[in-house]
Amino acid sequence: LTQDLFIAGSDTSAATFEWAMAELLQNPSSMAKAREELAQVIGSRSEIEESDIGQLKYLQAIVKEVFRLHPPAP
Repeated sequence: LTQDLFIAGSDTSAATFEWAMAELLQNPSSMAKAREELAQVIGSRSEIEESDIGQLKYLQAIVKEVFRLHPPAP
């Protein structure tokens, strides 16, 4: 039962991530804006820190829109 719950949780996260990438690939201008925002906020660092998330407004909007268009649960 625990394994089923873990797999179900990771499966919905993976599916949501796939939808987000598919939507960004269909909208190159949105992808460019997201990359530009990441470059401005993150800079040359290789990892995003939790404190950076508040500054990534456009990326937060992308995530909300993906959840609106493709909810992980019915």
